[in-house]
Amino acid sequence: MKAHIKLGRIFGVAIGLHYSWIIIALLVTLSLRAQFPMEHPNWGGSSGAQVEITERLTGLRVGDVMTQQFATVDANSNLETFVQEHLLPTGHRCFVVLEQGRPAGIITPHEVKAIDRARWPYTTVGDVMRSLETLRSVGPERPVAEALEMMGREDVNQMPVVQHGSLTGIISRGHIVRVLQTRAELDI
Repeated sequence: MKAHIKLGRIFGVAIGLHYSWIIIALLVTLSLRAQFPMEHPNWGGSSGAQVEITERLTGLRVGDVMTQQFATVDANSNLETFVQEHLLPTGHRCFVVLEQGRPAGIITPHEVKAIDRARWPYTTVGDVMRSLETLRSVGPERPVAEALEMMGREDVNQMPVVQHGSLTGIISRGHIVRVLQTRAELDI
């Protein structure tokens, strides 16, 4: 199997669709599926692309895909400092918030943009973080396909990976997409 699907020919030119677009379409579908179940009860039924992606993820566990190298920020930092010194220069989208050196939650651009910019110097990261206790988490032995579906239902781009009550990593849709792209390229 090649890294694209042949759609046909137009004026003698072969037309194809790269697998990465199918992966992106699936992620969008999973996200939308979580938002429209009442209005569209049949939304998100198994499509050929969804089945293929699920097959490519077969055997992969969250622990295989997650990162254990996550960016951190102190809960006492104000949002202005966080944005200027951490968020903008690094391009990271998810930071683990530390309280007294221990993981307490996560913060993403989503939480920052919910606060009026004039309040950033007076609001701490700890004030707006999503605490680990309130976040939906996943264990490292869980299948990646289940984690992806959970992210779609919860409408989040990343989830903490927790084992025995301790944060062991972060899994994101981006991690999963990169794995799927590599597997599609190698036909695995």
